[in-house]
Amino acid sequence: MKAFIFVLLLFTFTLSAPSVSALPYDRDLYELLVNDLEQNVVDQQLIDRLERRARRASEKKSYPRMCYFSPIQCLFTRN
Repeated sequence: MKAFIFVLLLFTFTLSAPSVSALPYDRDLYELLVNDLEQNVVDQQLIDRLERRARRASEKKSYPRMCYFSPIQCLFTRN
C-alpha cells in the first residue's frame, strides 16, 4: 500500500514537473519534497525490515515444552 502511494505521488509530481520547472523556487521546493518523500519510504522500508528480522529471531527460539528426544534432537525438532 505504501509503495502504491509513493508511485502515485511520484507520478503526480512527474506530471506537474513542466509547470514547476517554470519557477526556480518551486523547482527547488519540488526537489525537496521528492527527496523527503523518497527518504520517508526508505526509512519505512528499513523499519519494516528490522521489525521482520526481530520477529524471525524470536520465532527461532521457540522449543517444545517437553522434549522426548536427546537435547541435540530437540534443537532440530522445534516448532
